[in-house]
Amino acid sequence: MFEIYILSKNKKVVSGLKQIVSSYMYDKMVTIEIKVFKDIKLLLKTDISDAILFIDDSDERSALKTAQILREHDHFEEIVLITDDIESAYEAFKVDAYRVLRSPVANQDVYEAVDSFRKKKLSSRVILIKNGPDRLTLPMNEIIYVASINRETLIVTKNGTIPATIPLFQISAQLSEEFFFACHRSYVINMSNIRSVSKTIDKLYMTNGDEIPISRRRKAEFMSAREQFIDTHTFTMS
Repeated sequence: MFEIYILSKNKKVVSGLKQIVSSYMYDKMVTIEIKVFKDIKLLLKTDISDAILFIDDSDERSALKTAQILREHDHFEEIVLITDDIESAYEAFKVDAYRVLRSPVANQDVYEAVDSFRKKKLSSRVILIKNGPDRLTLPMNEIIYVASINRETLIVTKNGTIPATIPLFQISAQLSEEFFFACHRSYVINMSNIRSVSKTIDKLYMTNGDEIPISRRRKAEFMSAREQFIDTHTFTMS
């Protein structure tokens, strides 16, 4: 789950964004919390550094000017400007705007902004790994799969294999269910790093060339999860 904030006094803009985000949640099967602010004063007192914020032009000031005020008050959230002012679009880099959308906003533009934000958030998430006396952090998007082989837990990443001295289930508990699936009691795979599936659906071929077994009991569940993953994700983890 993550949060989307809207700063607007325009009921039509707020209603339209809420409707698009609601459709996005249904289409992508994700949970998003939406919070609306009508006054910048209250927003200035709120920490939303880990969220995405949509701002539209108002009678008081442009979306660009509002963004400038937020930046001056150490607000570092991702800001999406909604405006018809071409000059604002040209100046958006000054406030490090995440996107500039033309009003009225189109579904596809909002979808793309939220997709990109989700990708960025997931790429920055890390898991904690115990490796002997050491405690390591590893970005989740680097993991291809995690395996338990001969009582040893191995984390296979895009840059090599990391042994861990904690059991598979403890690592699995830290992984996002949106991207990771336990295809076998000894393997948890990153769905975005599957290269192909065997015709008999008993093996997976990962992007690093490794072959992973699919448990007979989990075959149907895997195919359902795989189909859902493909249908609901229009981006890949980099």
